[in-house]
Amino acid sequence: MIRVCLSTLIFLAQLSIIKSEGCDSFRSTNVSARVNKKSSFYVVNGCLEPKEFENKKIKEVVVNSGITRLGKDSIRNLPKLESIDIRKNSLEILEPQAFKNVPSLKYVFIIQTNLEEIPKDVFNLVPTITNLMLSSNKIDFIATGAFSNMESLEQIDLFGNKLTYWNREWFQNCPNLQDINFYGNNIYTIPRRAFASLPKLTVIAFGGNKIATIEPGAFRNLKNLTYLNLERNGLTVLDERAFPNKIFIESLYINNNHLNYLPVKLLRKLSVGEIIMDENPWKCPCLQRIHDWLYFGSGSVRPSVHNCRTPYDPICVVSPDKACQEDVEEEMTRRYIRVMRNLTESLGRDMIRVCWSTIIGLTQLSTIKTDGCDSLKITNVSATVNEKYSFYVMNGCLEPEFEDVFNLVPTITNLMLSYNKIYFIASGAFSNMISLQQIDLDGNTLTYFNREWFQNCPNLQDISFFGNKFSTIPRRAFVSLPKLSVITFGGNKIATIEPDAFQNLESLTYLNLERNGLTMLDERAFPNRIYIKSLYINNNHLNYLPGQLLRKLSVREIIMDENPWKCPCLQRIHDWLYFSSGSVRPSVHHCRTPYDPICVVSPEKACQERVEEEMTRRFIGVLRNLTEPLGEACVFLFS
Repeated sequence: MIRVCLSTLIFLAQLSIIKSEGCDSFRSTNVSARVNKKSSFYVVNGCLEPKEFENKKIKEVVVNSGITRLGKDSIRNLPKLESIDIRKNSLEILEPQAFKNVPSLKYVFIIQTNLEEIPKDVFNLVPTITNLMLSSNKIDFIATGAFSNMESLEQIDLFGNKLTYWNREWFQNCPNLQDINFYGNNIYTIPRRAFASLPKLTVIAFGGNKIATIEPGAFRNLKNLTYLNLERNGLTVLDERAFPNKIFIESLYINNNHLNYLPVKLLRKLSVGEIIMDENPWKCPCLQRIHDWLYFGSGSVRPSVHNCRTPYDPICVVSPDKACQEDVEEEMTRRYIRVMRNLTESLGRDMIRVCWSTIIGLTQLSTIKTDGCDSLKITNVSATVNEKYSFYVMNGCLEPEFEDVFNLVPTITNLMLSYNKIYFIASGAFSNMISLQQIDLDGNTLTYFNREWFQNCPNLQDISFFGNKFSTIPRRAFVSLPKLSVITFGGNKIATIEPDAFQNLESLTYLNLERNGLTMLDERAFPNRIYIKSLYINNNHLNYLPGQLLRKLSVREIIMDENPWKCPCLQRIHDWLYFSSGSVRPSVHHCRTPYDPICVVSPEKACQERVEEEMTRRFIGVLRNLTEPLGEACVFLFS
């Protein structure tokens, strides 16, 4: 078996071990380096410089083993270097002028290290950097001007560090910066004119901090802002003075704060495409005012990932006031927090429990009854509906007996039934739902798929059955769903996909078959010509993809690691991707160890299209015991 990252496997030419003398940042450090589409392995002692790479014109370097310090001139005189990647390392110190003469450097990844400080004169001396990824470190200090004069910088990611404050002096003269991510730090305040010198900023992520105050003028001059994430903080007020006079934000996340209301002056100057705002202690009149604002402004509410997690989540607090009073109710907020910490407590008469998505546009909601989480069933649904809406029963105990429930409400657009105990669905259970666009049945115990579930669902676009127990995708499974674009069947036990399973899917863009038991992907399952943007077939038992499938299928990206590929067959896949402009993307935990097998060497030079059961069993055995040493060069061959 050969162990290399999929992204470096394409056109792999050689394995080299080179030693150098000079500076001492790298001591017997394993790195991989790419020239065009060819990658090689090196062991470096000293600095990253041309002589360490046989004077080749290196474009990308990945540091695979531990370094503790990146000293002065550690990376130098590499005029073609575009990317440096240091992650899951022991790096603790960055010294000024660590980079020298790297005029093409665009991408810097320093992720999951022990780095605590960012000094000046490291990155700000490399004005060509466009993407600077510094997430999941231990950074608690950034020097003033550390990122200044980076005129090409477009994205910076400091997710998951330990910063306690924001300093606008970090980013002087960064005219092209568009995306900043400081999610998951310990920041308490967003100060006045925080982003005033960043005119092109479109994405700001400050969720998961400890922000209690946003000062007036904080978002001044942000004319291009489309995404603002302030979720999971401690905000009690969203001051209208923080925002410019007229601003449209496509996605605004303010969920999981301590907000009782949004000021009417803010609602007059702000418009949104969607707002995520659940798990705040809203006053009911103030919540109604927000929904009125959204209705007349054509905005929408989108629930956060686990909205309506239990039958007891509070939504708003009833008070004697019929109008929204713009004051912070500290006692009410404290009670709300206690309830959220112990959802099994009785909420009393002053709490109303409603799912967000059923509030919007409902003029009369007669009844939605449940008989408790021990055996949750929908016993009556009756509503007069002016707009399409979504119905959520998630992470509950929904039993399978719901015939003639949802199919009698044809206005439902989104039906989320994930992580229940559903093992049976009656034929026609979702039929004639002409507005249905999305259905999610992840994490149930279904054992088969029945196309009769979805008769006359002409607008269904997205179905997800991840984490069930399907063994087969049957013939013509989706033939009555002409608009289907997203199919998620990962995490099942699928061993067979029958011919014509994906017939008539002209709009399919995303197909997820990962983590199943597929030994073959039958070309007859697909139509004659099909383009899929994202195809997930990782973590199966595939030895090859048929040549006839490659002739009819094209993809933008394919995720295919952790399969027992034959090396000639894997090479054929890479050739197919290369000539069709597709790309390989590793799964989330690809290259988890230095020993993950990638492909199996055999005497055949050409790809033989047959299933090798013994080879597959050995591959699975290797994956189950990755603690065995496979050699210093990370190469393991099956004969």
